[in-house]
Amino acid sequence: MAQVLLINPSYMGSYGNNKMAIVSPIFPTLSLATTAASAREGGHGVEIMDMSYLAYDYELLRRKILALAPDIIGITALTPMMNQLRDMSVLIKDISKEILLVAGGPHVSALPEETMNETLLDVVVVGEGDLTFRELCDGVPLSKYRKYKAYLMEKDGE
Repeated sequence: MAQVLLINPSYMGSYGNNKMAIVSPIFPTLSLATTAASAREGGHGVEIMDMSYLAYDYELLRRKILALAPDIIGITALTPMMNQLRDMSVLIKDISKEILLVAGGPHVSALPEETMNETLLDVVVVGEGDLTFRELCDGVPLSKYRKYKAYLMEKDGE
């Protein structure tokens, strides 16, 4: 069974990080909860790292990855979090190129090819990804998804 880490990036600095900020949408994402539930139902070990209420701290993320040693990391991203997603993809692949790095969420779904081109992601999932993510955890080969390009794209795949 796979060991999985799901990440909700920091919202600070993107939606207002001072005491006078009016907009500060700090909330755990339902999509990560349903993705985690689906993977757990398949027998996989899953942890969620919710950084939405924290300042982005790559050292905290590095320590978590080294301690957990995940096989798969999934990251959700709104457009304001794309700089973090890019940074996280470099950090994660620096730790281990063997980690399957997957992203989803509104920005990724809207711009999947652009997201793949500007990150070190292995896979992007477009739309609701809970069942697809579970299949990835189960080891379903990426080639199975090639005919469903609207739903999943892999780097260097056709």
